[in-house]
Amino acid sequence: MSEWYRAAYRPPSKLTPPEWMAKNVRISNSERSAFFDIEQTPWWREPLELAADNSVHEIVVMAPTGSGKSTIAEGLCPYIVAEDPGPFLYASQTDPDAKFWVESRAMPAMKSCEALKHLWPQDRSKARKTEIIWPHMPMLFGGANMSNFQEKSIRWGYGDEVWAWNPGLVREFLGRHHNRWNRRFYLVSQGGYEGDELSQEFAKTDRAEWSWQCQECHEFHAYDRSQRKYDRIKGEDGAIDQQASADTTRLVCPSCEHEYPDNPLNRRTLTNSAKYISAGGGLNGYRGFHVHAFAIWWIPWREYVLEELQAKAQLQAGDVTRWRQLTQKRDARPWDENMAIERKSVLKSQRTKEEIEKNPKAKLPGETHRFMTIDKGGDHFWAVIRAWSKGQWSTMLWEGYIPGKGGKEPEIRAIQEKFGVLDAHVFMDVSFEMPETLQLCSDNDWTGIRGEDRDFFAWDQKGNTKASERLYSRVNRKSQASRGGQNRWIGIAANPVRDILWRLVNRQGMPFEVLPDASKAYHAHMKAEVREPFKTAGSTRTKYKWTNRKHKANHLWDGEVYQVAAALMFHLFEGSESVDPPEK
Repeated sequence: MSEWYRAAYRPPSKLTPPEWMAKNVRISNSERSAFFDIEQTPWWREPLELAADNSVHEIVVMAPTGSGKSTIAEGLCPYIVAEDPGPFLYASQTDPDAKFWVESRAMPAMKSCEALKHLWPQDRSKARKTEIIWPHMPMLFGGANMSNFQEKSIRWGYGDEVWAWNPGLVREFLGRHHNRWNRRFYLVSQGGYEGDELSQEFAKTDRAEWSWQCQECHEFHAYDRSQRKYDRIKGEDGAIDQQASADTTRLVCPSCEHEYPDNPLNRRTLTNSAKYISAGGGLNGYRGFHVHAFAIWWIPWREYVLEELQAKAQLQAGDVTRWRQLTQKRDARPWDENMAIERKSVLKSQRTKEEIEKNPKAKLPGETHRFMTIDKGGDHFWAVIRAWSKGQWSTMLWEGYIPGKGGKEPEIRAIQEKFGVLDAHVFMDVSFEMPETLQLCSDNDWTGIRGEDRDFFAWDQKGNTKASERLYSRVNRKSQASRGGQNRWIGIAANPVRDILWRLVNRQGMPFEVLPDASKAYHAHMKAEVREPFKTAGSTRTKYKWTNRKHKANHLWDGEVYQVAAALMFHLFEGSESVDPPEK
């Protein structure tokens, strides 16, 4: 009885939170230490020390992937229960994400903590996968949604990867403290978007930067992409050898230009020398911290540069997806979606319709793929045919109007065969009269395609807890019972793909050629849509969306959008020469 009494009524520890965690918390999935070790991740020391500071109510940390964001939550949970109890809510992106984290990370950390063994609920119903009712406090885990946030009153809140939460949920989450004087809320995330709720909360803080000290001039500098340096090494084919170039990476001091080669000793020395330097200002009770990927000493700088070179290569396609991900995930900075591109005249090919008609099936020098994309317009169709050279160029072969015949549309088939386009390379928009159009695709062994209002599709990979982002979905399949065959279609993230087309047409990417004698309808359709800013409900983040304000015909524009989507599916933008990124 005395042992239980001493455990229940012991005085608070004199250790700081990270010191307490180092002594009491085991980490189940760490590759560097079995116990919580703040020396491995010194950029977390100051944010964690604030867990014991009642003058601070909100801590916002923007840090890259792989920096230990999940580990600090593993340390906080046992610390709060043992040393500073109060109602606690952990909010992840979704309920399944939260459940997985609790089962794989939080529960093992708490069950192996000796300081908590006398506090575990004896009633099993009080220690469930997403809820633990300790004798002195409740602890809840769930996805960021209204049902999990409503009617909750908490003292401790931990928001994970806040950048991905839906608009309005950060405000709802922060409102759960009900003005407790000793509340503490952590918002921990990679970078999101300019103007989103994460950026707004970070702007309230002192915006401290994790800054390294040069060992030569002793000046401090916030880690930044601009400090990396590498040699551009070309292969025998004249293209940038990305791996060889990345292997030359070093960090350069902005003050004295001393160079630090990429090796574990230099990376560890510099981050051990680092400290947070505040930008100043900030509201009372708010603290903010930013960490760049270069500070994560166990990740070679050359890996960042390799990602950068790959992102630059994709910019050749006009696709900023990888550059956005580099900015958000590695730089841990918000992304600005404003493209600010001036309209330029289209790039005209050297081949006219008449020249192509002489031998329409002939492959062009360097051609690797040929697609036909079709948009339905009531009782008729519009189509575009393009030849593509992987990583090099795209040139138009045909565009135009096709009257509808009903049934299997033999005239479309005739044009397809005339230009030698494979069935698997024909894509038809199935958004309009979807059942009939899907049946037409099934009859001809074509693939349906349709635009969706989303930023990306999440592709789950076996063995990975995080999904990759792609601008197209997996193939959707549905058997056609009435007439036999199988319907198949692919969704695309319509606005991001339109952004890529816009950049290609305006000469910000690989050559994207248009026939010099393309129809007036083609040029009119290509000007039918405009990119306009808008704000989502409950958010001040500015997003951009393509709209057809005057309801003009835009079928050939859609045909070109689907050409870009097909090229993305077949990875035709990969292997391009690197280009400079857009200015932000």
